Amino acid sequence: MISLNIDVRVLSLHKDFVFGDNKNKKSRLYKKLEGLYHEENNRFCRNVLKLIRERLEIILIGDIYELDKIKDVYLYLLNSIPDTQLRDDLYEKIKNVFHLEYKHFYYARKWNAYLYQKQLELTICPYCGTQFIFLYESDNGRTRGTLDHFFDKATYPILAISIYNLIPSCKVCNSDFKGIEKVDLKTHYTPYEKDIIQFINFKREIIKEKSDEISSAIEKKIKELSYSDDIDYVAVLLGEDEEFNIRIDYSNAPEDKAKKIKGNLKLFQIEEVYNTFHKPYVQKIIRDATIYNYIYKQQLLNSFPVIFNSLDELKDSIIPSINEDKNQILGKLTRDIVETEIKHLTF
Repeated sequence: MISLNIDVRVLSLHKDFVFGDNKNKKSRLYKKLEGLYHEENNRFCRNVLKLIRERLEIILIGDIYELDKIKDVYLYLLNSIPDTQLRDDLYEKIKNVFHLEYKHFYYARKWNAYLYQKQLELTICPYCGTQFIFLYESDNGRTRGTLDHFFDKATYPILAISIYNLIPSCKVCNSDFKGIEKVDLKTHYTPYEKDIIQFINFKREIIKEKSDEISSAIEKKIKELSYSDDIDYVAVLLGEDEEFNIRIDYSNAPEDKAKKIKGNLKLFQIEEVYNTFHKPYVQKIIRDATIYNYIYKQQLLNSFPVIFNSLDELKDSIIPSINEDKNQILGKLTRDIVETEIKHLTF
């Protein structure tokens, strides 16, 4: 739900993590790969190691599309090894080397997982937009978001330390929902992909039948006990009733992007989570829009001419911009609801 971007400074720091001071250390990735390559006598195994050595920089800082290509070549070469035992042994060696380097990334001083998230200026989970992923460090402890490997590091250990494969995210999305689920770029999207978020829009949909309500299974059972048969549509429109669904509309997305969006919505149970926990927030937005009507906005504008030069400036101060999504809970939901559902009530 949040688009991310990595700047050149982050890429440089991540490249130096392997090719800088650590390059000549026997216990680190570069030297270990050299050792594996020179010790290997089987030509099929050497082909796999040759690919990794020659493409190591791309593996480290290549974008998600480059990683998508190289992972397929890696898997093809690995599976081309005729001897099953040799193939399994090589896989274990590669996994151990890259997974160990990933552990170093947790605790290294100059560049690590904490500094990575700090450079992204990210405090909200980019998958769901509903959870804080606090970055906090003190003498008594520290915490940050978990790092999701978009392409799982068990199948593709060479991508364990790839910067574009590491997505800071909340525990719910990373561990509880995604877990060991295998995803790819045909069926899911990563926050580092361009031109995806623009096709995703929250909207409010009034429920016509009780059975149409979106919520978790437990929530549905509870509400079945308290439902009345009639829906008060006026109350819904004024934000006084929860007889509506929070829907995510991606009908304008091209077919390939729509498939990715659908995959993420299902994987992270986005609509179920939003409808189970965030309907009261949507109600509040609608109620506030009804209370803070146009006349009140004009009064604010007239009372604070130094702060607000126009209604547009006042609007910008109330509706979060897309640049604020990385640090504001439910930022996109707020913006979409205000701009599409209650715009006529507010400005």
